[in-house]
Amino acid sequence: MNACKEQRLKVFGDVYGLAALCLFLLWLRLGLHTGAFMSYVLHQWLPPLVVFALPKLKDVHGRRRRLLLAGWIVCVSLFVGGFLLTLPMFPSQTERAQWERVASRMDLLPTDSTLCISPLFAQHAEALCLPSRDNGMTQFYSTLSSPSPFMRALIPETKAFGADATTHEMQLLRRHDGGLYAYVVADDRCVVPSDSLRALGYDEKDADTVRVGVHRVGVRLFVLPDSLISR
Repeated sequence: MNACKEQRLKVFGDVYGLAALCLFLLWLRLGLHTGAFMSYVLHQWLPPLVVFALPKLKDVHGRRRRLLLAGWIVCVSLFVGGFLLTLPMFPSQTERAQWERVASRMDLLPTDSTLCISPLFAQHAEALCLPSRDNGMTQFYSTLSSPSPFMRALIPETKAFGADATTHEMQLLRRHDGGLYAYVVADDRCVVPSDSLRALGYDEKDADTVRVGVHRVGVRLFVLPDSLISR
């Protein structure tokens, strides 16, 4: 291989190494999404990492190459094994009962004055003809509605996002006649935070915890006093 080709290969590898590092740092944030973090690994930082690493093998020979491949197999095995162990597939009877308890409480709520903003129970709400504002496709909404100091420094526009988020939350809670819903089914990760509901005058009446993958999420029923419903 001539010097020109070797130089191009070196630059090619270095660019992909930098890309792998940057995308790995991004994955540290996106990877918090349990159940989808493998997708981010396989689609984002792993491909440039492979392109960066494979040319380096030409400089590794004999026993060192065998050790490198063995280490790679061990790392992949540990990663896949950890993934399978931390993502339980079948809920226990107790965990099923927790989901059924929340669903049974929703069955008793009046359809004309109840709103579901929990994506966990959006399908059950639709079966009951209850309005549902979040089907689970909204991600990282809290990053914009209540940005951390790091996000405010990184993206100064998040201050405006926060104001828009507050307006959006009020629109989600409004009925077609402009009043507020008397009952709201929410959880710890829905688009309207529990603190926002309490600030509007909602009282927390019931609370349960359900398991979602490796997470446990609190599901709450908020009730608005009659004097505030038409506000």
